[in-house]
Amino acid sequence: MLPWQSVAYFEATLSETQTWRDQDERRYELSRDVATRVLAKLGEHLPVMVYGDAPQTTLVATMYFDTPDRHYLERAGGSGGVSSVKVRAREYLPITNDQARDVLGHSEFCYLERKERHGTIRQKYRIKISKSELAPIVERILDLPCECEELRDEIREHDLHPVVVSMYERRVWGRSDDLRVTLDERIRYYRPEGRPYQSVSALTPSELGHPHALGPKRILEVKHAAKQALPGWLATLVEELPEATGFSKFLDGMAKLKRGQRRRSSLTQPVY
Repeated sequence: MLPWQSVAYFEATLSETQTWRDQDERRYELSRDVATRVLAKLGEHLPVMVYGDAPQTTLVATMYFDTPDRHYLERAGGSGGVSSVKVRAREYLPITNDQARDVLGHSEFCYLERKERHGTIRQKYRIKISKSELAPIVERILDLPCECEELRDEIREHDLHPVVVSMYERRVWGRSDDLRVTLDERIRYYRPEGRPYQSVSALTPSELGHPHALGPKRILEVKHAAKQALPGWLATLVEELPEATGFSKFLDGMAKLKRGQRRRSSLTQPVY
């Protein structure tokens, strides 16, 4: 008997699922001066997106999973980052004090995701779950419902363990999920310890400590429905930017953790 056949199905609220299909996603690494100019232009055309009463800036923490033989790392690395599948858990932590930048609110929930990428086209599915259910799900003790087929089958097929946590501060511009522009700053990586959410209640700096490694200073991502062209002003804007083809926080974090020792480097000051 397989592990998931001996337990009750996970009782998810399926209204808490989201799917993105056939989205074009491109990334750009920006200097401070270029970022300042780009953000000014974005502010002329797009509103900052906020969710409910959340502040404009959010700390995004993502825990990536892989197999002992590094199935996902080999696929992503072998393609130069342009073809990949990722299974990850993500939480959004509102920064309630922009001066301290470490006063965070968090909840008992996170999002479990499967993201697939071919070239610039991505597909992503996620479901909101309790943090206490994350470890049993990825360890195949608790099963996802059949409506979560792609994510469920990915977990059933692979022996998954947390391998790297990325953390960054994000601001989002857009009008809907059909067009979103995000700026990620102060990117850093941590080596996860133990089972997910068993030793920490949230993936916050105070819980995880000093980063093991730092990522790029800032990454701009432009995401839109592949069947729709970018607005002319935005197409002109990104045409001048250095595209970070193949960049992946998963690949970057794994490579830097492999190098070993933790460095006491300082995070840069954010642009906004």
